[in-house]
Amino acid sequence: MALPRYLCMSDPLAAVMPAMSNLLPTRVKMVEVGPRDGLQNEELFVATEQKVELIERLAATGMRRIEAASFVSPKAIPQMRDAADLMARLPRRPGV
Repeated sequence: MALPRYLCMSDPLAAVMPAMSNLLPTRVKMVEVGPRDGLQNEELFVATEQKVELIERLAATGMRRIEAASFVSPKAIPQMRDAADLMARLPRRPGV
């Protein structure tokens, strides 16, 4: 008779996994921040149409939370100078 997987010594983590699973959350919230945080450091301005396409593609992957823009001074972060226009152009998807 084979030992249960969590008692098999060839996999040392298997012995602690049942106990650890009680400590793990049952749900995880993922937030995509690339359009906001990732683009703000780009030297060349990314066109609004390209940002819309990026965000639409991210939404198509199943991402439910996407940080699209930041309403900050264009002097501080030039990439966000089109934040209002970007938000106006983005179609709203149920659940996103």
